[in-house]
Amino acid sequence: MKRGIILISFFLSIFACDKEDREDKECMLLMYVPLPSLEEVYGCTDTRYAFHIDLKETHELIRTKHTYDEKVTGSCHPAIDFEKYDLLIGRKGLKSGNHSITYELKKSCTGEERLVVTFHQDISAVAATVTYHVLLPKADSNRTIAVETKIVY
Repeated sequence: MKRGIILISFFLSIFACDKEDREDKECMLLMYVPLPSLEEVYGCTDTRYAFHIDLKETHELIRTKHTYDEKVTGSCHPAIDFEKYDLLIGRKGLKSGNHSITYELKKSCTGEERLVVTFHQDISAVAATVTYHVLLPKADSNRTIAVETKIVY
């Protein structure tokens, strides 16, 4: 009898964990947030190379005009509305040429945010370090975002 109860409890706990994981993944997928780009909102062109911040293989969340003016340079330096947006900006070294970058911001049921940055590579042998960035809807000052980078050939 004890053995039967233990086995049933074991299987129920496995299925319960599986269900929680599945629900969290479904919630992540259902709460996709569309993101405007500097190209769309401010008319910048090819900001992968025209936008710069002194970072190596990491990112920073910029929340004010002062920090933006101090840290970000380049041929396109629009007057971002920091009342409306936060700017997440980073740099990534790549082993081949970059065709484009896409972004997906996902929110979990618990409010955690994850930005997935996908680098779509081409066949050119030109290795480059590119700048990636997104305009995020303004949030409270303790906002943290996990950033995941993917490279697709």
